[in-house]
Amino acid sequence: MDNDDPSTSRTRSSKPEPAPALTEAELSRIARQAVRQPADPRLDSELARMGLGAAEPHDPLPGQPRARAVAAGPELERLGKQVRRLERVVWVLAAVTVVLVLAVVFLLVR
Repeated sequence: MDNDDPSTSRTRSSKPEPAPALTEAELSRIARQAVRQPADPRLDSELARMGLGAAEPHDPLPGQPRARAVAAGPELERLGKQVRRLERVVWVLAAVTVVLVLAVVFLLVR
């Protein structure tokens, strides 16, 4: 039996057919319907966890302390002084390391 009929020899496409395009009126109706639905508390908690939605997000981990507000004024100046002091210490340690490396190289070459 020959199966030369093109309609029976075609294989079905694995791709789903694209959804028909919605009209503007249908999109508007769907949007109005979504706005009128009551809020889902599960979705609200997920949005709040991501920083979206609720103005006051809940603690993602109840046992963890909340982050502090940004430092301002005198505290910011104090932190700036500590950073500058740490930078100086790092430079001094780098200079001492270079001197020690040069001393070791000098002793090894001699």
